[in-house]
Amino acid sequence: MKKYLLPWCVMLLAACAGGHLPIVHSLPALQQSFVFQVSRQGEGGDRTQSLLVVDARDAHAWRWIQTDALGAPVARQIWQDGQWRNDGFLPPNPQARQLFIATLPLMLTPAQLQQALPDVQLATGAQGDTTFSRDGRFLWRSTPHGQDAAVIDFGDGEVRTVERLRE
Repeated sequence: MKKYLLPWCVMLLAACAGGHLPIVHSLPALQQSFVFQVSRQGEGGDRTQSLLVVDARDAHAWRWIQTDALGAPVARQIWQDGQWRNDGFLPPNPQARQLFIATLPLMLTPAQLQQALPDVQLATGAQGDTTFSRDGRFLWRSTPHGQDAAVIDFGDGEVRTVERLRE
């Protein structure tokens, strides 16, 4: 009995960890690839950087690849026909998927964002920041940082600055 308890607890925790992510219902055909620099600053002042590449595999699939500063993959996911799936052998990464979803406003028009995330409520603050929530539960806050950048706060003590890199 004890040997089944630990795997059951791990599965339960994994299910709970990903359950608060919003469901992406639809995404438009991606007309171009996007490359973002992601800077993460923790509570202790530690700072890490990564790259995030978003590319179209076909008209109904977006591929998300996040790499660390040395180019090693951190997360690879494909969103296709309303479902997320792993791309390669990396384990599921709910924090990366949360970041992927939070970058959608940097790539979509407001109407496209509403179609993609119809269950998410947006509230704009006095400073131009937008709070994203679902069923009254805080998801993240995004504050514009220049033309193609945003500071994203998931309320976990870490702040991420996501900036689009131009060719």
